[in-house]
Amino acid sequence: MKVILIWAFLLAAAATTYSQATSSQACPADLVCISREAALKALEDADVRKALEAKAKIDEQAINDLKTELENMRREVVRFSTEASDLRQDKVHDRAIIELLLKNTKRKCYPFSVCIGG
Repeated sequence: MKVILIWAFLLAAAATTYSQATSSQACPADLVCISREAALKALEDADVRKALEAKAKIDEQAINDLKTELENMRREVVRFSTEASDLRQDKVHDRAIIELLLKNTKRKCYPFSVCIGG
């Protein structure tokens, strides 16, 4: 019986040593071993990350372009409102001149003619 126990113990020790040897041979110490599914998932995640980074750069550029365009539009609005204000002021000035000229015109009455003017 002792011989059988010793043989069983030796077989168990050999199996343990063999499993450790095969597992260490499958994955060297300086590398990380992962399953095929995990590797495929990591590649897919890397592709998604690269796509998101590219999209973020494009979005950032679009936002900067929109900010620049908005600033240009603000300048145009200020310019147009200034021009409109100037035109309104010129309109008031022109009306004042017209009224002044109309009031200052004298009737011109020539002898033996009809009087002209206001």
